[in-house]
Amino acid sequence: MEAERKFSPQYIDALAECITGGSGSSSAPSIGIYLTGYEIVRFFRSLGYDINSLEGSRVPFTQDFLNQINHEENSFKQIIRITERLLDPRDYINREDKLENVVNYLNKYLQYDGFELTKIGAAYHLIEAGGTAPVIESFAEKAIYLSLPNVKADFERAVSSVDSDPGGAITSACSTLESVAKSILDDLGKPYPRDQSIQPLVLTTLRELKLAPDQYSKAETKRILGGLINIAAGIGVLRTKYGDAHGRGKEFAQLLSRHARLAVNAASTVGLFLLETYLDIKS
Repeated sequence: MEAERKFSPQYIDALAECITGGSGSSSAPSIGIYLTGYEIVRFFRSLGYDINSLEGSRVPFTQDFLNQINHEENSFKQIIRITERLLDPRDYINREDKLENVVNYLNKYLQYDGFELTKIGAAYHLIEAGGTAPVIESFAEKAIYLSLPNVKADFERAVSSVDSDPGGAITSACSTLESVAKSILDDLGKPYPRDQSIQPLVLTTLRELKLAPDQYSKAETKRILGGLINIAAGIGVLRTKYGDAHGRGKEFAQLLSRHARLAVNAASTVGLFLLETYLDIKS
């Protein structure tokens, strides 16, 4: 089992600087948006933390609170969630320069911890450095372009939890492909298969897109299209055995981040191919 990772004290201090907007007595412009004590309390309460008021000054309080979280159980996942909440683009409407400043500032510290903030679709996610493949960004762009909110939501959960919750990432990767298949079938006016698990859904969608292996005669084409179905089936098996959608016995073996990353990248590859083919047909 992987030892629980922690973010460096330097990153925690940088995160506090960005959450608060810095000291009110500083003459230097704030990196992010300056928050009052009440607004800082509201920020943490939006994440479920039971804080009623600040004890002391804004920046020291935020640093101490984040350091406390960074030493708790499940701290890694909590700090990722706090960071991604800070970077919600809806909080920077008409102040997009501040969002860019915060991302660049935090990435300077994250590189030493082996992580980075990457924009996928409309949102930023804190992931392992170099952890995304180009296909992931292309897939996210297609989901936004086609206005597929369920696909976008499932996919963002998958990407954001690869390092903090591999089992959850695998579950969301499987849900992403299921949402892609159902969205395409809905738009085509076609029924779902009786068995709505991932493999039958993908096979039915391929058939409606004229991409089922038995619709082709050339062996190489049949092999590639059959591989797409096998990928979907494999992701489904991973979710059943290791995802967080089912109960776990005492012999449960936790998957590592690299396994979750493989599942997310594979789901992106299949999903992108389905969406691009669907776009070609639609146009």
